[in-house]
Amino acid sequence: MPTILFSIGGEETDISGKSSKEVLDLVKKEYKKKVEEKEEEEEPKKNNCVSVKYEVYSDFRCPYDLKKVFGWWVKYNTLYIVVNEGDEAIEFDPYYNCVEQYDFKRPDEVEIVEEEDIGYDEE
Repeated sequence: MPTILFSIGGEETDISGKSSKEVLDLVKKEYKKKVEEKEEEEEPKKNNCVSVKYEVYSDFRCPYDLKKVFGWWVKYNTLYIVVNEGDEAIEFDPYYNCVEQYDFKRPDEVEIVEEEDIGYDEE
């Protein structure tokens, strides 16, 4: 009797002399095993990212009493002041600039996170 070998991308199994039910059971078992292996490979990594937080400060000086001006705000590390209603905003750069002065050597907070916690998607 000739040898009949069966494999789903792995070790070959001799199925000669086996009934069709035994062969079908073997196929189902091997297929399930391959599916489980594939799922393990595709499982997202856990705890493989680090999220850090820095507390930084910028200081601004301006010649106006900010409690008496029409409005003021800070955007992109620039202070904007509108002295009177209808005036254009006056821009002030920081006296102490957090981006230029901070060395980012040691974060204030460090946390181990998962990829989905920081919105990372592999391309």
